[in-house]
Amino acid sequence: MRRQKGIEVPDGSADQALLNRRDLVLKALALGAGAAAAAALAPAEALAADGDVVYVGQSATTGTGNPVFSGRNTGDGPGMDIEAAKHDAIRAYAHGTNQSAVYATHEGDGYGVFSVGGRTGVVGRASTALATGVTAVNADGGVGLSVVGKTALQRSGVVGVGVGAKYATVTVSGGVTAASMYLVTMQGNPGTGVFVAYAKYFSATEFRVYFNKACTKSATFAWMVLD
Repeated sequence: MRRQKGIEVPDGSADQALLNRRDLVLKALALGAGAAAAAALAPAEALAADGDVVYVGQSATTGTGNPVFSGRNTGDGPGMDIEAAKHDAIRAYAHGTNQSAVYATHEGDGYGVFSVGGRTGVVGRASTALATGVTAVNADGGVGLSVVGKTALQRSGVVGVGVGAKYATVTVSGGVTAASMYLVTMQGNPGTGVFVAYAKYFSATEFRVYFNKACTKSATFAWMVLD
């Protein structure tokens, strides 16, 4: 290696190879420093265009008709695998009218949504009195709702009647209307020839079960309200 006007000039192939390796190292160091600086200055939220890189821990926003994230796994693995140690694994928010926060479709012979939970498998909650917590639909004539296991209904229960009672008043959580439907079944014998004559609306929170005559024995009946 010799110097010419302050510049190192290689004498042979060995010197040239040394300079080439040194240039590569310097370029790699510069590139790494630039990437570290860019990551340090990256905003918490990025306005990303199609094809832009999104860093871990950073949110992305797009103003186009395309999704923020779109991916496909053409192999035998999952399309998305997410785990949270101390919080919800996935949170989804939608603001469009008549749109869904989560819309899942299985294009083959499988489930649109399959949920397993240690507390409850699926919880559906409506935010207004006019909304429905869970809607189950089969528009092709099949089963709309299938339940395996016990069914718990808040608007149902058991009421006791004593000797001499001609009716019983039932208080219903959530209230009733004149259009509500009442199902009543005796759980015991209220006396010879005594039976439930009818049930009808009584107030905004109650309905009454009337017997054909006074009970001669103490008994109970089960009830359920359908709206």
